[in-house]
Amino acid sequence: MIGTELHKGESTETLHLIFTLGVPGIGKSSLINTLRRASQAIPQMSVEVLTADEVRSAILAQEYQSRGLHVETLSQEEIFKIEVESGNKIKLAFNEEVSARLIKLSKVGSPLSLFFLDKNYCSASLVNHVNEEAAKYFSGYNIQRTLMVPDKTQPEDTENLKFGPFRLQTILVGLIRAINRKNHITMHYGNKHALLSFIGSLMSQVSDEPAKRFPPVSYKWLEMDYYDKNIKIPEQIEGTLSLENLRQLLMNLVTKKAELDEEKFSQLVAVSQKLAHLSGFHEVTEPECLIILRREFLGIDFK
Repeated sequence: MIGTELHKGESTETLHLIFTLGVPGIGKSSLINTLRRASQAIPQMSVEVLTADEVRSAILAQEYQSRGLHVETLSQEEIFKIEVESGNKIKLAFNEEVSARLIKLSKVGSPLSLFFLDKNYCSASLVNHVNEEAAKYFSGYNIQRTLMVPDKTQPEDTENLKFGPFRLQTILVGLIRAINRKNHITMHYGNKHALLSFIGSLMSQVSDEPAKRFPPVSYKWLEMDYYDKNIKIPEQIEGTLSLENLRQLLMNLVTKKAELDEEKFSQLVAVSQKLAHLSGFHEVTEPECLIILRREFLGIDFK
């Protein structure tokens, strides 16, 4: 991995590569879209956003058409299977779009450019691809890197409250939103599909330490408040299900020690309804996003 680079002397032109780390439903896209709107108030700043779900949706639409399938006739499990089978095509299309968007941003020629990669999980190969393409198209720029995270696990958080790189509360907020949102571009086919997609997206997160892909020495880790972190999770959640039992159930599903059968599916849907109060978004206004942009990417400190 590479950190801040100065090409051809002390350049005052800067490119910020902004990666995201998260779970489905946490609210990354909403926040990034607000940041993009707020950026219009900064004349010297240009912003480009690449959203993984948009690329995924386009490739899947092509896949259904090429197979002569109608999504409304497929079961939720069949829809998820096609998405898994299309993984390589989606990856290739996303890599191509990374290059295309960086070229587009470079042609604007702004002294301050921000490139947001709106994706829950970025593999090491994708991170390297973004860095290589950025160096290619932004030669002469000062390149800086940021990782937006939903939380930084605190020392007082015990192992029982952690879930891979996330606190359990972050996982539950994402789970509740993923199950209950109906208008999402790729996760509106029903509760079973939403759960399969949610669990699938976590499999890589748990086994791939983000500090290896985004070493803090080269990447600034920027914590964002996607939800109200002061709300406490009750120790007993649904019937006799304890907080630790819920964590273990989710971990067993993610590590393939258990399958998402009807009993576990019903249990998780019931939990999402029981914990619906956890899922309130931390709404960030455009003026607040303007402060974030100026503080984090212009270096203007607001006391």
